[in-house]
Amino acid sequence: MNGGALFMTFLEDHPKEYWSYAYFKGNRYGEMCNKVSGSFSSWILELCTLPICQMVDGIRIKLMAFMAEKRCEAEEWSSVFCPEMEKTLNNNLMVCRNWKAYRSSQSVFEVHAEYSVMVDLDNRFCSCHEWQIKGFPCAHALVAIQKNNWCIYDYVDDYFKSSYFRSSCATLMSPIPDIRNVMHEIPDDVVIMPPLAKRRPGRPKNKMAESIGQVSKVRNSSRCGVVGKHNKKCTANI
Repeated sequence: MNGGALFMTFLEDHPKEYWSYAYFKGNRYGEMCNKVSGSFSSWILELCTLPICQMVDGIRIKLMAFMAEKRCEAEEWSSVFCPEMEKTLNNNLMVCRNWKAYRSSQSVFEVHAEYSVMVDLDNRFCSCHEWQIKGFPCAHALVAIQKNNWCIYDYVDDYFKSSYFRSSCATLMSPIPDIRNVMHEIPDDVVIMPPLAKRRPGRPKNKMAESIGQVSKVRNSSRCGVVGKHNKKCTANI
């Protein structure tokens, strides 16, 4: 059995909603990302070498500055949608400008584009499935909405709207004043000893530890061509 057949067998043994974008039960809102933890780790990489208290405080400061920056940015938006989604809406309107929509009922239409699809405005459904997956009206749905002279903004999830973005950044992260100069009453007989620590041999690591189950990319040796942990000093047969 070749590799392609093995792969097909592997997929057939798993429910489609686990591996297929079209059969996923829920909204992805146009995002295909499974590296959120990796992105966050890269964002705080320079803080990972600090002691735990300084690292946590550094993350707090980065988050506080980030939220303030996004809050100021969102205050300048004048559109109903976030700028990126406003651009997506305009692009979809350009795509569907020559398409035709034929009414079946008050909210159900047959839209003729490269092929015909069925759009149900009341249930926010399009037979191309893009509207259900992304939560944002596809070009077919926009044709039907315009045919009814209804408001496009009423058929878009709140997650894409500027007001929703502003509300997500509305909570302030209060600064924490420095407490190094605050006097605390400590008994004279209490002696705080430093923790027992031993420096490990070798150069300190500056990368986050990999998660359990994470598979590292396997590379071939540039000299011998064998898969594994080889490098340019490899002395294998060439």
